[in-house]
Amino acid sequence: MNGPPIRQMDGSAFMSSLTDPLANLSKPEAFGRLVDAYRFRKEDEYTMSGDASGLYGGEDPLPDFVDFMQQAVRRKVVPGWWTKGDMKAICDFADGGDEWANINHAVEKSDIQEHYENPMMSMSLRMLAEKALGRSARSF
Repeated sequence: MNGPPIRQMDGSAFMSSLTDPLANLSKPEAFGRLVDAYRFRKEDEYTMSGDASGLYGGEDPLPDFVDFMQQAVRRKVVPGWWTKGDMKAICDFADGGDEWANINHAVEKSDIQEHYENPMMSMSLRMLAEKALGRSARSF
């Protein structure tokens, strides 16, 4: 698989990744996690409520991703090194700049688990999306 390199985590690092999943990640890794949190959230919205917006509705997913990221910035979910210029950088990254973490491609739980070689990564990404949006996928 392509994309940012994946680091194996010990138990304490994994628990930290649940509460602050972007801590100690490189910029490409953090971008990848944010993109994957968005992609997995869209999958959850589609499977849990039938919401076929963005990619699932045949629409350009970029405007919805920008909204997701603006909410993540407002809620201070982004890493401490985040600057205004990172918004454009992550949009470029998400819209074809990375082969794996690409908002133009749907992702399922099994894809996440296989890519990260971690059966709990889907939970971490769900929690990251919930922090960014201020609500769970089940709450709409």
